[in-house]
Amino acid sequence: MAKSEKKTTIKFPSLSVILGVVFVTLKLCGKIAWSWVWVLSPFWIGAIISILSLAVVGIVGLVAVKVMDKIDE
Repeated sequence: MAKSEKKTTIKFPSLSVILGVVFVTLKLCGKIAWSWVWVLSPFWIGAIISILSLAVVGIVGLVAVKVMDKIDE
C-alpha cells in the first residue's frame, strides 16, 4: 500500500488585514493621530471593493440575459 501523504497548507493574512492590525496598533500606541475612519480603512475598503465587484458581475449577467433574450426573439 502507498503511504498517504498529508499536505500542510500555510495561510497568510491578506495585506489589508496586516495593514489594519498595524494601523490599529499604531493608533492605540499614540504613534499616529489619524481618524479612526482611516485607521480602519483597510477593512472597509476591501469590503467595498468586494461588494462593487459583485454588483458589476450581477449587472453584466443581467445585461447578458437581456441580450440573449432579444437574440432568441
